[in-house]
Amino acid sequence: MLCDSANSDSSCCGWDVTLSPPFLKSSTRQVPPVIPARPDLTMGSAASAKRWSRPTAPPFDLDLYEVQLQRCDRDIWDMHMAVHPHIDGMVLTEFGASQAVREWNEGHPELEIQRGHVIKEINGYKDHASMKEQLSTSTSLRLLMCKVRTGSQQWAFEVQKHRERRRVAIDALVHQVEVQEGDLGPCAICHDEMVQRCDGGHDRCDALTPVRLPCNHHFHESCVKRWLLTGKHRCPLCNHDFEMVLRHESSTPLLCQG
Repeated sequence: MLCDSANSDSSCCGWDVTLSPPFLKSSTRQVPPVIPARPDLTMGSAASAKRWSRPTAPPFDLDLYEVQLQRCDRDIWDMHMAVHPHIDGMVLTEFGASQAVREWNEGHPELEIQRGHVIKEINGYKDHASMKEQLSTSTSLRLLMCKVRTGSQQWAFEVQKHRERRRVAIDALVHQVEVQEGDLGPCAICHDEMVQRCDGGHDRCDALTPVRLPCNHHFHESCVKRWLLTGKHRCPLCNHDFEMVLRHESSTPLLCQG
């Protein structure tokens, strides 16, 4: 018990100095207070230690930061994301020549947008569908970013990086050709005619462009790139294997533009 300050002697310093034989009253030894044992708190019990531990406030997350981007109508965001239904947010894998992103990074070096950072929210939206819509339609973005990836986000990041390298390797493998209507016949993948025509936007024209593989077989550009990108590494006609070429090209590190 604590001593009474009115009756304590000079040896009392906040400890219990009640003496019992064989100690003498003149002893200056200080005895630490006896803490009553709790029957439900046993030595070495993790559960009891957790039950009696003092709660602490969660630390402030220093890995989160906010980004404000504004672009003109002619500019593009030019950001590539790794997205999967089972992960939170979108992992930034590449960003190119977006003026808005470049200006932000130049003005905020301590909050720079980098590959591998996670976009947790876009304009307050957290679901993937709404985030994609904001990226495609909005001219201003408020991004909640995180510098650290979880295990599942890291997996999605690595898979998307591999696809980006494979896409670059496929671009180097195919070559566009000039043809006249009826010269090549139909595409062996989609069975539509391979003619250089444009009946839509720029992306539509690129999709219809005839290309040649190193084995001298021709296909629509979009058809053969999709074929090679989904794991089919052989020519659909002659079965020529391009795996070694694609693997060599895929090992080349990607360069970040902008």
